[in-house]
Amino acid sequence: MFPLLLIGSVGLQAWAWRSLIRRLRGGTLTRLQCATRYAGLAFVPVLLFIAVLLAMVGLEEWLGLALVGERAALLALPTLGLSVLGSLGFVVRCALVRKAEGPRHW
Repeated sequence: MFPLLLIGSVGLQAWAWRSLIRRLRGGTLTRLQCATRYAGLAFVPVLLFIAVLLAMVGLEEWLGLALVGERAALLALPTLGLSVLGSLGFVVRCALVRKAEGPRHW
């Protein structure tokens, strides 16, 4: 389950990147709004991962069973790293985007 969350976070970030850049170019969102929305979407998997991990650790203590291995707990670091690097890259990308100035005639 935990590797699927990591893969899902990459997919969510790719989808958010594409759709928010399109909305930025179209002029429906400002750079600050895009960066804020992207950061929110990028950190949702991290918060979900931590919540599930803490719930499973609580169940371990309560039931006395081993539910979470060390490797599963260590997946929080790459998920957090992807979110931080993705957000920083998106902020740089937003700074470089020019808004559409009407229809282009080639």
